[in-house]
Amino acid sequence: MNKMNFFNKIFRKQNRFYIYTMIMVALFIIMVTTFSVYYMKSALERNNTVLLNEISEESSNLVSEKILRTIGSLQTAAGIMSQEDDIFSQKNIDDMNILVQEYGYDYMFLTDRQQENTVFSDGIRREQIKVISMLKKQDIIISDVKKSEDGENILFLSVPILKNTRRIGSLTGVYRAEEFARIMETTLFDGKGVHYIVKKTGEAIVLPENETVHFTFDFEKGFIQSDVFDNIPELSKLPGSMRKLESGIIKFINDENETNYLSYRPLGVSDWYLISVIPSGQFSLQNVTNVMLHIALLIDVIMILLAGMAIWFYKHDKKEVVDVDSITQLANKQKMELFYKKASQKKGYTFAMIGVDTFNELTDTFGYVMGGQILKNIANIMQPFIKEDELAARLKEDCFGLFIKAKTKQDATRRLEEILSELNQLKVSENDYIYYDSIRCSAGINVLSEKYEFEKLLEYTTVALELAKQSNDKKIVTFEKELQQQLALRDTLLPDMYKALQNKEFVPYFLLQFDIENKEFTGAKAVATWRHPEKGVVMPENFVLVLKETGILLEMDMLLLEEVCKKQKDWIDRGLVPLPLTVNIARLNIHREDFFNRVKAIVERYDITPSLVILEIEETAIYDDIDRSVALIEKLKEYGFMISICHFSSQYAFLNIMKMITIDSIKLEKGFLPKGNITDKERMIIKSILDMAKELQIQIIVEGIQTDKQAKILKTLGCSVVEGYSYPEPVSEEAFEEMIFYEEI
Repeated sequence: MNKMNFFNKIFRKQNRFYIYTMIMVALFIIMVTTFSVYYMKSALERNNTVLLNEISEESSNLVSEKILRTIGSLQTAAGIMSQEDDIFSQKNIDDMNILVQEYGYDYMFLTDRQQENTVFSDGIRREQIKVISMLKKQDIIISDVKKSEDGENILFLSVPILKNTRRIGSLTGVYRAEEFARIMETTLFDGKGVHYIVKKTGEAIVLPENETVHFTFDFEKGFIQSDVFDNIPELSKLPGSMRKLESGIIKFINDENETNYLSYRPLGVSDWYLISVIPSGQFSLQNVTNVMLHIALLIDVIMILLAGMAIWFYKHDKKEVVDVDSITQLANKQKMELFYKKASQKKGYTFAMIGVDTFNELTDTFGYVMGGQILKNIANIMQPFIKEDELAARLKEDCFGLFIKAKTKQDATRRLEEILSELNQLKVSENDYIYYDSIRCSAGINVLSEKYEFEKLLEYTTVALELAKQSNDKKIVTFEKELQQQLALRDTLLPDMYKALQNKEFVPYFLLQFDIENKEFTGAKAVATWRHPEKGVVMPENFVLVLKETGILLEMDMLLLEEVCKKQKDWIDRGLVPLPLTVNIARLNIHREDFFNRVKAIVERYDITPSLVILEIEETAIYDDIDRSVALIEKLKEYGFMISICHFSSQYAFLNIMKMITIDSIKLEKGFLPKGNITDKERMIIKSILDMAKELQIQIIVEGIQTDKQAKILKTLGCSVVEGYSYPEPVSEEAFEEMIFYEEI
C-alpha cells in the first residue's frame, strides 16, 4: 500500500510532463551516445588525414626553405667571387670552405667557362661534373641524384659566375641526398610513417632508411621504366596526377592488407614531389572505444541529472540569461551582433572598441581576481555614457564594444574622449592602498558609412584599436579608407612574398641619424623596402605584417645585415670613410641557437670590422630569457659588434640588467619628451637618464622628434643625436651616399 502511494504520488498528473520530458531527454542522450561511438572510428581516421597533411606541409616548407636559402647564398657568393681577377684565387677557395661549414655541403667546386679547370673546396680531385653547358639553358641547376666515385648518392646545385653579364665559370655546392632526409626526420606513428622525395616523373631523390610500404622507387628509373604503383590499384592514377603537378591524399591497402594514407604535393623546387605515407589505425580503437563508452555512460548520468535540474529551475521560473557578460553584466558579443544587424539598417551610428593598454601586465602582476575587478570598474564607468538606443558590451578579455549615436568622426571622437578621460583616472587599489597609479586605455572607432559583416567590422576596428595602443600620443584612431587600403594591400602582397625574397626585391633604405649640435651625420638605420615589379617601392609599414604572417621576418634580418655589410665593404674599397649602420633584430632571432654563428659568418664573408655594424635589440626581448640574452649580448660585444637598445624604459628591472651587460647606445622614443613646456620634474627625470648614460659611456639617440622646441630642449639637456628629425623619411641607397659623402650640410 505504501509503495502504491509512493508511485501514485510520483506519477500524479501534474508531474507527468516533467517525467516524460526526462525520459525523452534520456532516450535522446542514449541515441546520441550510440551514434558517437559508431562514428568514432571514422573521426579518428579523419584525424590521420589531417595530421598527415600538416606534417607533409611542414616537411615541404623545410625542404623548400633550405633550397631557396642555399640558392641565395650561392648567388651572393658567386657575385663576390666574380670580383676577383682569378676565380681560382685563394680568397675564393677560402670562401668556399666557409660556405661548406655554414650550409652543410659535402664539398664545393669552382669551374671555369671552358670547363678545363676545376678546383674543389677540400682539394680532393673527383670526376668532373659538367655544368656550364647546362647553365647556358637556365640560370640555376638543381641536379638529379647521381652516384659519386665512392658510391654515395649526391645531388648538386649550381649557379653561374657572371662578370659584366658574361659567364666566366660556375659555383657548385654538392649535398649528400641523406642531408634532405635528415631535414625531414620526424617520428611518424611510432616510426611507421615515412617521407620520400621524387621527381614528378618518378625518379628518386631521397628515400627513407626504413620503408614500411615497399615501393620500388629507383634513382635512375621513373614511372615509365618501373612498376612502382602497378601492384596497388588505388595508386595507379598517381603518376598522371604528379605529371600535372596536382596534390592530394589517397587511401590504399598494401601487400600485407594494411590500410595506409599517402599524401603527395609538389615542393615548388625544380620538379620535385614530397610523398608522405602513414598507416591507418595506429590508435588503439578498441581501447578508445571502451574508454569513450564509459565516458558516454557517465555523461548520460550527468545529463539526466542536469535535465532534472533544468526542469526544476524552469518550474520555479528560473530564467537562463544568454546575452549578458558574466563578469561585467554588460551585453556580450552575441547581443552586440544582434544589435548591429538592427543598427546597420539605420543611419547615424558609430562602432567603437576600447581596450586597456597593459591589461596582460596587470593580470600577471595582480592576478585574475584583480583583473576581473578592473573590468567591472571599467563597465561601471562606461554605463552612464550610454544613451537610449545605444549599447555597450564586453567582447573579449579587456576589449569592450560600443554602438553610439554619432554621425561624424568628430562627434564620435568627442564622446570617446569623454569616456577615456574618466577611464584613465581609474586606479588599481585595495581598500585605501593604491597599487597602480593609473590605467591607460585606447580606442578605435568606425563611423558606419558602409555595411560590413559583423566579424569584418570587428576586424577593421581592431586594427584601429591596435594602432591606438601602439601610439604614445594618439589614443583614439579612426578606421578610414587609408587603413582599409593598407589591409587590401596586405592581402595582395601576401602571395608575392616568397618570390620577392628569392628574386632579391627587398633592398635597404636608410633612416638618417643626425647630430643637431655639430651639424653632422653620425650613422643610419637600415630599413627594408620592397621594389615590387608592379607596385613600385613599397615601404615597410605596408608589408611588415605580411612578413610576420609568413615567417620571413626572421630571414629579413639576415638579408638586411648582409646588405649593410656589402655596403660597408663597398665604401671601404672606394676609399670612403664608412659610417656605422644599424640593423634591428627581431626578438625571436636573438633566441635562435644559430644566431651568433650566422651574423658572424656574414661579417666574415665581407671582411669588414664588426664595429661598423650596430645590432639593435628591443628592451622587452631581453626579458624573455634574461640569462640567455645577457650571454648573447656579451658574446656579440666580445666579437666586436656594437649593441643598441631600442624602446628603452627607465624601469628598475632594466637598470638592474645594465649592471650585467655592456651596450653602446640607447634609443629613446618620442614619448620621453613632453609635447608642450617641460616641467622641472620631467627635466630632472630626463637629465638623470642622460647623465647616467654619459657616466656609462653610452650614446643616447632620440627618435620621433617633431618640433624645433623639442630639439632645443634636447640640446639644453646635453643630447644632440636624433633619428628622423631633420630627415624624417628613409632614403634610397643612392640618395644616402650623396647626402653623407658629397653634399654640404
